[in-house]
Amino acid sequence: DTETEAPDTGSSEGKTFRLGVIYPLTGDLSKFGQEEIKGVEIAADLVNAAGGINGIPIELVKADAPTPDAATAEVERLINVEKVNAIMGSYSSGIAYAGSAVAEKYKVVWWENSGVADNITQRGFKYLFRFGITGSNLGESQARIINELVAEKLGVDPKELKIALIYEDSAYGTSVADGMQAEAERLGLNIVLREGYSNKTTDLSSLILKMKQAGANVMAPTFYVADGLLLFRQMK
Repeated sequence: DTETEAPDTGSSEGKTFRLGVIYPLTGDLSKFGQEEIKGVEIAADLVNAAGGINGIPIELVKADAPTPDAATAEVERLINVEKVNAIMGSYSSGIAYAGSAVAEKYKVVWWENSGVADNITQRGFKYLFRFGITGSNLGESQARIINELVAEKLGVDPKELKIALIYEDSAYGTSVADGMQAEAERLGLNIVLREGYSNKTTDLSSLILKMKQAGANVMAPTFYVADGLLLFRQMK
């Protein structure tokens, strides 16, 4: 590997702290990217109203990354053209994984708020930070909820439940499913079906049939909104 010299991204003597914010503002995930960036805007306004960062106001430099490829190009632009001091994002694990690799190359801090895939922070990067839980954490919680709450509500022994573990098969869904399966095995829960699918699918009827054939009576799903709505509609 070769190191890339970090570009001049300003200093504490500059007029503003230029913060790159990268989210999917168009495309399939735009609804959620737009919601998260509103949160960033609110936070920046609050910090600026309190005097900024060591007296320096935050200036948001926005980037749209509907796909990982777009994230790679936009991070290059944020660093080399916009001269941002740091980058924050990104809602999607795929966007986070691709974009943070570019930031690492230029030794620019990437602060991840919501991409949960385990592999994002398994690369030994020095300039990557993540606030929040991992996909494995989510899966572990899913197993515990079934074991401690669902079984009680159904009035059955948790080990009698037949669980269908289904997930969209990107790094996000797979991380959650791996965490769920590991914790389920530790708790002695019975997973009768583990099945991944593309979140781009337009038909989940075959997956629903597999759950019925497996005799599942509890579903442990991981999905985005569009495929989740499709699943529930077709199950009904």
